[in-house]
Amino acid sequence: MTLKRNISQGKKVRFAKPPAKATDTPATSRHETKNEPRVYFAFGSNLSLQQMAERCPWSTFLGRGRLQGYRWQINERGYANVVPSPGNVVEGLCYNLDELDEPRLDKNEGVPIAYEKHMLEIDLYLPDNGSRKQHGNGNGEKKRRVKALVYLSPRYTLDSNPREEYVERLRRGATDALARGVSSQYINDTIFPVLKGKSSRKSRNSPCNSPRNDQTKTGTSASSKARAKAEPTKNQQSGRECRPKRRTSSSSINRTRKLSSKFCEPHLLCNPHQVLMSEMIDSAKAQIRDMKRMHHDAMSRLCYCSICHSKITLP
Repeated sequence: MTLKRNISQGKKVRFAKPPAKATDTPATSRHETKNEPRVYFAFGSNLSLQQMAERCPWSTFLGRGRLQGYRWQINERGYANVVPSPGNVVEGLCYNLDELDEPRLDKNEGVPIAYEKHMLEIDLYLPDNGSRKQHGNGNGEKKRRVKALVYLSPRYTLDSNPREEYVERLRRGATDALARGVSSQYINDTIFPVLKGKSSRKSRNSPCNSPRNDQTKTGTSASSKARAKAEPTKNQQSGRECRPKRRTSSSSINRTRKLSSKFCEPHLLCNPHQVLMSEMIDSAKAQIRDMKRMHHDAMSRLCYCSICHSKITLP
């Protein structure tokens, strides 16, 4: 009634605004509507800024990070991994990972077979006023405790050696990590020994430099010398002069075989299986010749009658 009376008297009426719906959202820019970028903690070949720029072009570098309670390793797949280890620390670099880059990074890391995604708390050291030269000393940095995305493998946790194609990428990442503030003590004690061990593994495992072969050689030589001293040879018993046997190389043996093949029979240079096969072939050929001869003799005794054309065997 009061509303009609006010309208009839010509008074201004103010209508209350309807309440905002739950689905209404304040007007924001396109960049603000996107999800906030994640903090990504890299500890392997993604320490290389060039590789991260190729894999995740919209990511940005934040600073260095430290993961407490984990240990860095090369697992049996030949790639870097972190495993729980109380008292140890893993150092790396942190990036702002855009939502468009995360699926690309999942594909490169082999999620969920090779690696799994975990959100872990890390210590993030942000450079203050862009001072990146003082990262190693801890000066000019702001420390923050944040949750970061970490790619780790709880399935493959055995220590092993890196793959050939992974060594160079890991070396470039370690060099960039040193330049971006990761401590040189961590790089020299954790990553570089693995790379050096991979480069010198062939020389260590070679038959000439392996200590195991040296021990076996010395052991066999010592045992043979002792046996020679303990047991006199037939030549020593008969009073003849005992001379060491002359070792011949494989090339000289092949040369003698080529020369002897011109003057000796071929089966003398074959192994026993080849000799047995040649004898079997010769006996089979002889049997075939005998059968042909017998068939020829039988056919020679046959003749045909000129009247009834029947076969007649001659006596």
